[in-house]
Amino acid sequence: MKRQTLTMITVLGVLLALLAPVGPVEAAPPEAPDLIVGGFPFGEPAYDSGWRDISQGEDLTLTHNLGGDTDSYVVDLQGTNASVTAGHSGFGLDTRDSSNTWGIYWSKLTTSDIVVSRASADPINQQVRVRIWVAPTADYDSNWFGMGQDPALLNHGLGGDSDEYLVYLEFQDTSPGGYGVNQMYYGRDRYRDGGDVLRYKGAYWYNLTDQSVQVYRGADTTNAAVLRLRIWRVRAPDYDSGWQAATQGVADTLDHNLGGPWSDFFVDLQFKDTDGSNGVNQRSYGRDGYWTSGGGSLNEYGAYWRSLTGSQITVYRASEDNDADQVRVRIWASRQPKYNSGWRSLDQGFSEKETLIHNLGGDPDTYVVDLQFKDTGTYGINQCNYGLENVYSLAYSEMRGYGAAWLDLTDSQIEIYRAPNDTLADQGRVRIWIAPPADYDSGWRSIGQGASLPLSHSAGTGIVYLEFRDDSITGGVNQMYYGVDRRHDAGSDYEIGAYWRSLDSSSITVYRGADDDWADEVRVRIWYTPDPDYESTLTTITAGATETFTHTLGRSPDNMVVDLRPVWATGPLHKSYGSDSYYDGPTRYDEGAYWREFTSSSIQVVRENDDIYAPNVLVRIWIVEPAHIYLPLILRNYP
Repeated sequence: MKRQTLTMITVLGVLLALLAPVGPVEAAPPEAPDLIVGGFPFGEPAYDSGWRDISQGEDLTLTHNLGGDTDSYVVDLQGTNASVTAGHSGFGLDTRDSSNTWGIYWSKLTTSDIVVSRASADPINQQVRVRIWVAPTADYDSNWFGMGQDPALLNHGLGGDSDEYLVYLEFQDTSPGGYGVNQMYYGRDRYRDGGDVLRYKGAYWYNLTDQSVQVYRGADTTNAAVLRLRIWRVRAPDYDSGWQAATQGVADTLDHNLGGPWSDFFVDLQFKDTDGSNGVNQRSYGRDGYWTSGGGSLNEYGAYWRSLTGSQITVYRASEDNDADQVRVRIWASRQPKYNSGWRSLDQGFSEKETLIHNLGGDPDTYVVDLQFKDTGTYGINQCNYGLENVYSLAYSEMRGYGAAWLDLTDSQIEIYRAPNDTLADQGRVRIWIAPPADYDSGWRSIGQGASLPLSHSAGTGIVYLEFRDDSITGGVNQMYYGVDRRHDAGSDYEIGAYWRSLDSSSITVYRGADDDWADEVRVRIWYTPDPDYESTLTTITAGATETFTHTLGRSPDNMVVDLRPVWATGPLHKSYGSDSYYDGPTRYDEGAYWREFTSSSIQVVRENDDIYAPNVLVRIWIVEPAHIYLPLILRNYP
């Protein structure tokens, strides 16, 4: 879905004027809601914990310090592990019996903290991520209300198409020292206690129409003395599966193809009961399993989503479920980075490394880093000598270093190093995304010096992200000498760094230089390729030539990312990426390719004089700016 440009607010004024009623007006129109900017229904989250480790039985307190009024918050909690990736398996808790509980939930939401809990027997949710939005005023807000054993009928009267609604139900435990605002037992949880009595906890919404919605509260619920339901009309999602038939006991994988790694997703899953009385609902959301009387058999109800990647999501419907005859998945995507350093002046030399504090927290293994340089002279924004380049200079009779690289990535900081003789990285800028799980992730793999590591995958020829890890305390997670730096010094040849090559739809190979100290371990992630905002044709470039690609996207380069893919006889590769110069005896060789002079309308690709690895290149560009204005949201209250 192409992204709309955030244009001058005066344009909105003209639109509002044209849509205003003509003639006498008895009452002023209601105040327009806040502008919704960003890829998510409520803009960018005000708080994002990142992925955090959580143990079985642990109560994890996260400090967000958002302040304000918790009644304006919307909370999204996801769980993950290495095999099923992000999902809502066991969301809200699933008690199998009085001593066997799965799942995760959040509770005790305040203006400064939130608590995430993992059940003591939960086998799935090894990590959790919490995002909190300070949401605009809902189109419908029930406000907090108490209810007894009978279902509550809420007449919202919104009209229109209920498929455009986003529904959010939350609970409040008002007892002293209780769970506070929470979503414990969301969707309802049934289980048999020690006396073989069936218990009902939690709450859910169901029978959603364009005029009303119903809420059910379990008879044994103690964490939901009062409840609150809000509904928003939201912009069209970036992906909508539509209503899909779901089979009991079957996991269906849906292709959303929104891509990565410059994406972040918000997921909404709804059910539809087509042969009963529950209509559109979230009954038994996250799955609800309980034993029949006497412990005869385990019955499972409901549905949940899991295995979210850059291209797919899986929905599982439980084997005995009666209320999710159809399911519908909506996904909203945002490309905004979680951290943007802005352009920073870089001093030359290792002792002058620039330390950037991002404080993203969570798991750095979910990060994707983009480093660009800026030459304040001729070449503008570029990646010349990306990862560093060392070459012996005959003129200076010494080894000279060029370019820049990032290293020592942690959950709170990253460092940029600019080589002592560099002239094209006067400034540097780091952006970091918390990326969706890759369609292929090799995990951290050991690799010997001078060794090749073949990897098998099934992610196609999408976006490749290779990072290194230094086992010493020097560099940590890094991309030092990315593409490999070859050098000839004192009569000896050296290879430092690593690169990937021979990419095809099922395999890729990583090579580590014979003398490298920075890539004791390597990790490859591949995401399905989303439609770029610009993609060149595969273009042949003569060695020593410069090719200008005109993309005419009209955005600031600060709000775009570039993927340059050289293609050799054995397929795409990043050997000598950014360029590599070295001597073989008295002869100097310059190999590789890089991009430079990136503007709002064009970009240049340079192929070095002696290069043999980049006879053809492909340039792809994605817009990652906060560039949405959703007119249906802005204008919906006007005639």
